[in-house]
Amino acid sequence: MQLVIVSGLSGSGKTTALHVLEDVGYNCIDNLPVSLLPALVAQIHIHKDDKLKFAIGIELIQRFSETRRKHPLSDSNTSLAEAIASEQKLLEPIRDSADQIIDSSHLTLHELRDLVKARVVGRQESTMAILFESFGFKHGLPVNADLVFDARCLPNPHWKADLRSLTGKDQPVIDFLHSEKAVGEMLQDIRGYLARWLPRYQANNRSYITIAIGCTGGQHRSVYLSEALQAYFTKEFSDVQVRHRDINKHKHT
Repeated sequence: MQLVIVSGLSGSGKTTALHVLEDVGYNCIDNLPVSLLPALVAQIHIHKDDKLKFAIGIELIQRFSETRRKHPLSDSNTSLAEAIASEQKLLEPIRDSADQIIDSSHLTLHELRDLVKARVVGRQESTMAILFESFGFKHGLPVNADLVFDARCLPNPHWKADLRSLTGKDQPVIDFLHSEKAVGEMLQDIRGYLARWLPRYQANNRSYITIAIGCTGGQHRSVYLSEALQAYFTKEFSDVQVRHRDINKHKHT
């Protein structure tokens, strides 16, 4: 029997995760009070069917609606920010004991669905999924990063007027960064480090690893490096992905 317990902050996407698991054959139960979990597990064990798969959404407090209902811990004396901070404190023991943690704060609905499916359903084989994620330090560190590399010391295309509005996926920026010696040296160093240690992570039964590459805004240098690393390690590993968390944020600032 397989049992997956889904929990997290209010509005973080727990119901979405359960819908994904339901689509791939799990029997799902949402909003189960914690006190009922032992009894439910006992009933499930009575079936003694190794093919049964269950996913349970655990609510420590009632989840608020993003549109019509306020956060359950907020009141006239507690702001939304304070309520969320209290909920984070409440959930710390659950987070610390979790097998997998997904930071959904920067994910679209479709990205969250794909990530849940990949981590819970698609990681039953012996291969390790590798994600290269670019980001901007001014927007905060990715919570789900396993390794972080800082590219802020490299030449910045932002200071080139003709490159400022472009990204690390555009050819003029690629050409500029490719011509810079320091960029090539950092790329080679990161490649060497990962080539040595990624097989060790995989041998240690890691099912996924996120490698975050950061620059100031997450638009040029980190994007270029993440793309180059994804292209390089695709030759060595079967499941290598790239994601650019902050690539479009410059359009709104």
